Amino acid sequence: MQELVENIIRQADFLLKEQGEFYPFATIISRNGELRPLGLMLESEHPDAQLVIEQLDLVLDKGIAMGEYRSAAMGINVIVNKNNHYSSDALEIRIKPGTNKLEKTLCLPYVLNKLSGEITFGKFISLD
Repeated sequence: MQELVENIIRQADFLLKEQGEFYPFATIISRNGELRPLGLMLESEHPDAQLVIEQLDLVLDKGIAMGEYRSAAMGINVIVNKNNHYSSDALEIRIKPGTNKLEKTLCLPYVLNKLSGEITFGKFISLD
């Protein structure tokens, strides 16, 4: 699972530096152990993020159930509220560890310095 989480963080870091934001995306570990990104072809150039999440969920669940993927993870750009004191941008990572295993959701707050383009990630928060 560590490999999936690290890959999601690297992809989010790249997308944030390049675009300042990102749509939900996924990475899978194939049946033969290959780590690779998973893309979707949707009709709209700018689809609703919730639709992308729902479609990725379906594709990942089906791939795992059919044995095409050993495991998978999804990266989602979210805002978290810390104890009703402040809000922070965060990378939500939904981990699908495989058939008959419980999914896990982590949040990794981040700060994007718009002037320098540097990203500082905080500490993981478990949402389970």
